[in-house]
Amino acid sequence: MDNRIAAVWARVSTKGQSELSPDGQAERVKAKLEGLGYIVPPHYVFKVDWTSLDLDPCPEFRELKTLISQKKIDAVGMLDRDRLEAEGLQRLMFLADCRENGVQPVVYQGPPFLEGDEGQVVELVLSIGKKKSVERAQLGARQGLFDRATKKALPPTTRKVYGMKWGNGKFVPDEDYGSAGLIWRLGLQGCKLKSIGKELLGRGISSPRGKSTWAPSSIRSILTNPVYAGRIATLKYERVEPKERRGSTYGKTSARLKSQEEWHWLEGLVESPIVTWDEYVAVQERLKLNKLGASRNAKRNYLLRGLIECQLCRRHYYGVQRTRQLPAYVCSASWAQTYGQKCQAKPLPCSDIESEVKEKIRSFLKSPDVYLTEADRRAELTNHTIGNIEQNIRDLEGQYQQTIEDERRSLKLLTDEAFSQEQTLIKAKRTWLTDEIARQKAKLAQLHQLAINRHMVETMRQRLHTNLDQASNEDWRRILEALGARILAFGDGTWDIEINIPTADANCLQNSLVYLSLATS
Repeated sequence: MDNRIAAVWARVSTKGQSELSPDGQAERVKAKLEGLGYIVPPHYVFKVDWTSLDLDPCPEFRELKTLISQKKIDAVGMLDRDRLEAEGLQRLMFLADCRENGVQPVVYQGPPFLEGDEGQVVELVLSIGKKKSVERAQLGARQGLFDRATKKALPPTTRKVYGMKWGNGKFVPDEDYGSAGLIWRLGLQGCKLKSIGKELLGRGISSPRGKSTWAPSSIRSILTNPVYAGRIATLKYERVEPKERRGSTYGKTSARLKSQEEWHWLEGLVESPIVTWDEYVAVQERLKLNKLGASRNAKRNYLLRGLIECQLCRRHYYGVQRTRQLPAYVCSASWAQTYGQKCQAKPLPCSDIESEVKEKIRSFLKSPDVYLTEADRRAELTNHTIGNIEQNIRDLEGQYQQTIEDERRSLKLLTDEAFSQEQTLIKAKRTWLTDEIARQKAKLAQLHQLAINRHMVETMRQRLHTNLDQASNEDWRRILEALGARILAFGDGTWDIEINIPTADANCLQNSLVYLSLATS
């Protein structure tokens, strides 16, 4: 047993496992390995905090697999089997590599890994079970928020807002209610955020955090919260897969803000609203105008801000003007450390790329054949899916109606006791059908938003391409956004433009086209 080498795999995989820190794990596992006669070199102790079930991207896990494949170790120790929780095939492949290279998995506590074909089946089942439990936990959390808003008609949180607190099932005024009313009165008068902040400072009114000065963002959060108009917005976000994972995460870790039409609104939960809904909407329009005015006062309006994506690091470019240099777009990761290194992408001169982008848009509007062909294909697929969902909804509604008939028939034919049992089953099915119909209708509404009308795109082309000479940078910005334009910067000074099928609501897009036509006339 002399000179046998072992590695230690010390992993924290779940929030709240601070008591099982990697240091503590490594110490206990190392002691057991040394008691079995193994030598554990310090550089073979892997301490990781990795929450994802996908272990392949983990650098330490890849290094451990290399040691195994190169037969540099004879054993690998871990606190328990859960430290190796991973996607089913990853876990099996790891154990298979251990067997093939004569590496013994050593578990400090709990049952050891099983050998043979039976062991493989058990490990696969355990891994799949772990993944399903994570998915069920995520689904349960989402369903809990959905039920709280739709069935119980309660907000997702009862945390106080400035000027109001939760009490007796409603938001009621508190000691800051008068100050919140002052902010809204100033907002309705058209005062800008900094002006409101100065007024509050002059009156000695402290911010929500007790500071004497108010940040514009704090005032904006009050003026954009619909609770002051008597309405509470819920279910505003949906979980989605991230476009690019930059950490040790698993599942739908990103969120997408839905359009206001998709939000679920709660009424009657505010005892004394400060403003009416029309006044709330008016203030939102005023905030948009103030923001637009601020951009007009800037030294330079960078047309392509946020539209240029670096293909080296996937960050976005932003506009800057260095001392004694012309304005340019630079990658946001080229000036600062990002994940250990700076992006080497070259800057793009503003005047050159903006002129070329405009010229490419002109060419596209003159002959968008490929674009329109894709629009037709997208519309055909979407319409087919919409038809299927509409049929599903009709079937579900038919089943719901059938439960009513079943309940009436059972009432006539069954005893009271039997009817009570049958009615419980019928109500459970009816509840499920109601929820499923709601889910299908939400999916249908989303697909309608993705639907695109070829005539609408053709109308945009005809209205815009003859009026672009009179278009301002703001008009050009609206055109780029309506076309879903995206500029791909390749880091060496070259770039390309990508035009996507618009996914906005049909009415909103139509209104946008009308505005653009008038603005560029």
